Amino acid sequence: MAPALPLAPLRPLARPALVALATVAAPLVVGAAALLVLLLAGGTDTVDSAREDLGETGSAGAALALLLTLGLTAFGAPLQADVSGTYGWVGGTASVSVLAVPTGLTLVALAAACATAAPLLRGRSVRSRWTAAALTAACAGALAALVAALGRSSVEPDPETAVSFGAGWFAALVGAAVVAGAGATLGQAWQGRRPHLARLGVRVPTYVSRVLRSIGVGGLLVGALASVVIVVLAFVRGGVGGGVGTLVYLPTVVAAAFALGGLAPLHLALPQEVAGFPVPADIPRSFWLGDMPAWALLLVLLPLLATVAAATVLHVRGGRLPWSGAWLTPAALGVVAVLALALTQARGTLAASGLGVEADVTAALRLGWGVVPLALVWGVAVEAASRYVAPWLVAAFPALVRWIGTERPATAVAAPVAAGVPGAPADVPSQDAGTVTAAAGPAASAAAGAPVAPGHDAAAPAPRPAAPRRTIDPRKARRVVLGVVGAVVLVGLAVGARSVVNATVFGPEKVVARYAEALADGRPSAAFAVADPDVPSEQRDLLTDQFYADVEHRVTGADVRGASVSGDTATVEVVYDQDGAKASQTYTLTREGHRFGVFDSWTLQTPPVVTVDLSAYVLDPSLESYAVNGVERTTADAGFVLHLLPGAYEVTVPEQPLLESASLSFTVGADGSTEGLESTDVDQALLGYWPADETLRTAEEQARAHLDGCMASTEVEVPDCFFEAWVWDDDVRDVTWSLDDEPQLEASVDTATSVIVHVSATASMTGLDPADPDSSWDSDQEVTSDAWVDYYVPFTIEDGELVQGEPAEQYPGSATDW
Repeated sequence: MAPALPLAPLRPLARPALVALATVAAPLVVGAAALLVLLLAGGTDTVDSAREDLGETGSAGAALALLLTLGLTAFGAPLQADVSGTYGWVGGTASVSVLAVPTGLTLVALAAACATAAPLLRGRSVRSRWTAAALTAACAGALAALVAALGRSSVEPDPETAVSFGAGWFAALVGAAVVAGAGATLGQAWQGRRPHLARLGVRVPTYVSRVLRSIGVGGLLVGALASVVIVVLAFVRGGVGGGVGTLVYLPTVVAAAFALGGLAPLHLALPQEVAGFPVPADIPRSFWLGDMPAWALLLVLLPLLATVAAATVLHVRGGRLPWSGAWLTPAALGVVAVLALALTQARGTLAASGLGVEADVTAALRLGWGVVPLALVWGVAVEAASRYVAPWLVAAFPALVRWIGTERPATAVAAPVAAGVPGAPADVPSQDAGTVTAAAGPAASAAAGAPVAPGHDAAAPAPRPAAPRRTIDPRKARRVVLGVVGAVVLVGLAVGARSVVNATVFGPEKVVARYAEALADGRPSAAFAVADPDVPSEQRDLLTDQFYADVEHRVTGADVRGASVSGDTATVEVVYDQDGAKASQTYTLTREGHRFGVFDSWTLQTPPVVTVDLSAYVLDPSLESYAVNGVERTTADAGFVLHLLPGAYEVTVPEQPLLESASLSFTVGADGSTEGLESTDVDQALLGYWPADETLRTAEEQARAHLDGCMASTEVEVPDCFFEAWVWDDDVRDVTWSLDDEPQLEASVDTATSVIVHVSATASMTGLDPADPDSSWDSDQEVTSDAWVDYYVPFTIEDGELVQGEPAEQYPGSATDW
């Protein structure tokens, strides 16, 4: 006899290990294919960028590790990453954990386990099947934990940063074991078109199986229809990326659609602040049906259609149903709702430190707990519809019975109470070979030739036959059903028409459109009839139709985008065409009551009218008037504040003789910006007056005339000229003054209406000093002297004329601090 191979004890693990391998590998392969499709859909630039990023990390192993890590999220393993970096003298660390189960890949893993278990795990006994399922779960858990260990990796995007990432191994182990075990169990129980739990030795009461089958059929039919619509819309509106992403998370999206249609909320839990900084208040924290767009009302059809479908299946396959077992459907839907709560939530945590800031943030998106009691309510609706609605539907359309099929007749008469469900029939489906079918009662056992247990009478009387089912006239049922369907359609059309009219005529976009179109047409009065600006009436002279019609570079077109509604507040973005460019403005509206008792009434809040304060651009605060695009305004009435709509504006001051001024030009954008008022530099043209250049030249000429008059003096001391000869005797006569060179005359602006001319020159004096009898000379002596000319001549502008003031040796001073 040949010796036993050392691997002989491992042979029972071979087939479960193959099923486990298929379970773990399926989401990895499908996820990699989805990622490849997304990269290819992004074009060559995306592929090149991915290749570049891969090259920067230094190894393809990091990409493979990331792919393995992402694949394990299908089993509920969170994605974990630790980041540390140093930039200069500042260092920081961050720890991130994200849990968002791609339920589409989870279904792929479950289907792979079920499909491979059916041909591989062919146990003949109930015990062997459960053993094979348990071994498959153990192998899958161990394999997932091994993949989690292999998938943990570290990369260094740059020398200062290090990133390590991976998936939680324990969550991967548990999740893979649950998925693989469930798939192996279903695969071994599968027979025909559905699984038969009798192959696993599980006795399910008939009424329970009917309830589960009705819920499954109704949910799958409506869910499949919703899935097709969702996927098509995702590909149409989101492209390949949106479509593939929707496929990956399709069960989660469908569950959210069912929850919203069933009037359950979605909750978005966000932190109030991050590292001491508040989160913007306009981020919604929950989504209720009333906050959603009008088309979201169609989601109510999902649970309604699923309820009708489940109730019809339950009626056709269950016959006359007692109310004593009506608790099963709500209980089953409650369990489904709890599972949906656990599987569809997304959660992320961030813990970071650095720059002296500590942050610990958690955010989550999940179904609200209200989905559980609402699921119970819909379960009661299924039970009620199976008794009162489904009979009329089946009577009106008998083909439904043939399509759904009837329950196989029982082989034995059951007691009125079976499996703890009062009044539920106890017929048991045919069992698989090797399993034992429980007898329905002593009489049935005796009739079949089986021994009767002691204490039971073989001739026990047969149970009382059930009361005959009340018949319904098919024609009457058809009329009733069609009438109800017609009424529902009419109500739906009315609701739809109300939604359409509410959105197209009374929606917030239409209110904003009326304002924006009136603005683009140059009719502020029509725009302000929609929403009145918060501007005093005495300052609206620049907001009239007559004024605004002549403004250049106004907005010429308005594209009103969709509204974002949150509760009773809506925001609408408008993109304006202005001077060949695009500029956007966001408007806020408030819902205040209803119009005609049906439609929403939206009120546009005070529209953004740009306010420009010219006080920083005024050279002379005593300016009495100015003009905006030719329209004169007095500072006594309007001050220097302008309220303006989008367009180009020019501010000027009235012309004055001998004075000049500059205009101030700027443009108001549709987004509220102002271009041309960025600087208040003194070199820029400001509003006000100052002496013109010609006035300065005239002042210099008059100052030269004054100097020439000084030079014509015959006095040693020239009055009002501030220069004199240096001589010993004041009796010098025949004095003559002359300039040594061309004098320097420099005129400058003193104030808005005054000029100062600085006069500087060198002069010479000659004269005769008369003879002095008491001196040593007896005749007149010629004397000479030098003098420095330096003084100031002021001028003022009065009534359009240049008036000379008295010269001064020192700068006479003015309103300007020189």
